[in-house]
Amino acid sequence: MITAQINLPILGSASPFGCLSLSGITSTGLTSITGDIGAVINPLIGSLIKGFSPRLCSGTDVISAVAAVALTDATAAFTAISSITAATILSGDLGGMTLPPGVYKFASSATLSTTLTLLGTGSSSDAWYFLIGSTPVLAPGSKVFFGRRCLL
Repeated sequence: MITAQINLPILGSASPFGCLSLSGITSTGLTSITGDIGAVINPLIGSLIKGFSPRLCSGTDVISAVAAVALTDATAAFTAISSITAATILSGDLGGMTLPPGVYKFASSATLSTTLTLLGTGSSSDAWYFLIGSTPVLAPGSKVFFGRRCLL
C-alpha cells in the first residue's frame, strides 16, 4: 500500500482507451474491453489489432494519428509514474490478489492467471498504475474485477 502522497499525472487523450499499444494488441478467445482499443499502424504489417473476434468492447478500434497522440500522452504519464518512489514492488502472478489504488512496479514480466480485484476507496481520484518491465501475460479466462467502492 502506498503511504506517501502522490500527485498522479493526467492521461490526457489516452483516458478513453481501455487498451493502447505501440507494438500491437492480440486477443485469444472472448475478450471484453471497456473503452477504446488503440494501436499505431505499421504500413509494413498492417493492423496491429488482431484476434478480437468474438469480443465485447464498449469503445471503438482506433488505428490512426489519434492513437499516436494518445500514446504520446500515455508515454508522458508513464514517465511521470516511473519516477514515483512510493510504489509497491511486485513480481510474478497478479491472479488472486486484491489491490488498493496505487502504483505497482514489476522489474520484468507480470502474469494474470485468474482474477485480479482492484478495490477502491470510493474516491473519484482512485487510480491503479501498473509499470511492467517487459511483457504482460494475460491467460485465457483471466479477469480484472473492480470491487466495491470503485467509481467507473
